[in-house]
Amino acid sequence: VIRAKRAGSFGDLMGPNIVTNFGTITTTAGGSLFFLADYVHAVGGSFSGPGAIQFFNNTVDLDVDLVLPGPTSVIAATVNAGVGGTGRLVVPVGVTLTSEAATFDAGVDVRGTFLVEALANDQRQTTLNGTLTTSATSDIQIIARANADVVLQITSGFTNLGLIELVSNVDNPLVGFATLEVVSGTLQNAADGVIQFTDTHPELLRLTLQAELVNQGAVNGVAQF
Repeated sequence: VIRAKRAGSFGDLMGPNIVTNFGTITTTAGGSLFFLADYVHAVGGSFSGPGAIQFFNNTVDLDVDLVLPGPTSVIAATVNAGVGGTGRLVVPVGVTLTSEAATFDAGVDVRGTFLVEALANDQRQTTLNGTLTTSATSDIQIIARANADVVLQITSGFTNLGLIELVSNVDNPLVGFATLEVVSGTLQNAADGVIQFTDTHPELLRLTLQAELVNQGAVNGVAQF
């Protein structure tokens, strides 16, 4: 486990205020890399290896695309398009990006899994202000937990070419709400796109889609629109 921390933060390994990567950072199987310091993904920068990566309560600037090589978590952090404003977060097939109370001002290209969960009941929203791109293999999962509801708010409309899942497996009827909100534009569910609502108690109507929906694919389950 390697932790890069801000100067003055508590821990056994002190790091700089900013980590700027021009080369390749490799994580090994079973290893973990935690960024508590701000991170700049500069031209020439890349990650490789199957180990886990976590950005926690920091700022991530993408001067170029960051292609995730393995499981990555963005927790209470902000991801920006850096110099030039074109850097994106790319989630390849077979890779999971987990977001808890994060803000994405950079684009997110989902080809694998984008899992959205709450960090706490008062930190339940992930906000995506950048462009969201999907593919036939993408799986966007918005999953409510027993301790907190969850919201994924997307500023602009997008096209779903893969799978979108809103899920609640919570027995307590007062919690377990999952919401997908598209603030402006339309959610285009393509011919091969699937929007799936799964709730152990569908009669509670805890799953909500707040969007102008144009559906050419499949919408399954019970939800509020």
